[in-house]
This record gives sequence, C-alpha cells and structure tokens, in this order.
Amino acid sequence: MKKAATYILLAVLLAALAAALVFAFTRDSGEKEEPAAVKTQDELNEDLLLQAKLGSVSGVQRALDQGATINAQDERGGTALHWAASVNDTQMATFLLSSGAGVNFRNKAGWTPLHEAARHDALDRVNYLQVARILLDRGADVNARTNDGMTPLAMASFYQYPDMRAFLEQRGGTE
Repeated sequence: MKKAATYILLAVLLAALAAALVFAFTRDSGEKEEPAAVKTQDELNEDLLLQAKLGSVSGVQRALDQGATINAQDERGGTALHWAASVNDTQMATFLLSSGAGVNFRNKAGWTPLHEAARHDALDRVNYLQVARILLDRGADVNARTNDGMTPLAMASFYQYPDMRAFLEQRGGTE
C-alpha cells in the first residue's frame, strides 16, 4: 500500500510540474512580439528581378503581390522583361507582359527588350525567335534605336544572327 501511495504522490508531483512548465512557456511575458519585417520598395523590386533571373514565375508573382513594381530596374536600368528577353525565356516574357511590363521600356543605354532578344544567340532556335515574336506581337517597336543609334535589326546584323535578321526584316525592321 505504501508503494502505491508513493507512485500516486510521484504522479501528482509530475503532473504539477508539467502544468507549471506549460504555464511558464505559454503565459504572456508582457513583451510584445516583433512584427514581421516589412520589405522596402527597393527590396521588393530586387526580389522581383532576382526571381525573374531565376525563371520563377511564381516568385515574380509573389513579389508583385507584395508590392514590387513590374518595371523595376537594376543598376543598368534593365527590367525583368529585358532579362527574360536576353535569356529567351518565353514563359517569363509572356507572364511579365500579361502583368503590365513595358514592352518598349528602355534601360540606361536605350535598349528595349527587343534589342536584348536580337543580341543574344541561342541554341534553341525556336525560343530564340519566339521571344522576339512575343515582344513584337505585344507592340515592341521594331525600329527602336539605342542611345548609340542601333536598331534591333542592326544588332542582329552586328552579332551575325541571320535568322533573327531575316525575322526582323519580315516584321518591318530597318537598320
């Protein structure tokens, strides 16, 4: 009987200790929790550009949902659409344009996303021309000139991309 009473007393003490621990860890200490850090506009815009460079449409959407600017610019004035055009990312380019990206937005050198598409060669010839096609179908200026006076067609000629050159000529491009 004495052994049973000892076990009961031990169980009661353990229950009391457990209750005290629960109370200690769940009671309001009077300290206010720090609110989640709010990102600055620059941080949101940097995140959008990074997500675009990573090819993450969902990441770009998340950045936009949090308040990033669709035409956010990097240090050279390039936008996410400039990047998508330069790497022939048709999915990203389409998404950005659908979200309001400026198809004729210029970087600091006066380049539009179409200049980027015309300058970059790609092993994947379908996407290589497809991004330029998407941009032109959305109103890109086929004869936009950089600060140095180069059109997308002049760029395709300079970098010796005959497929792009022929495509831009068909769409009304001039040097």
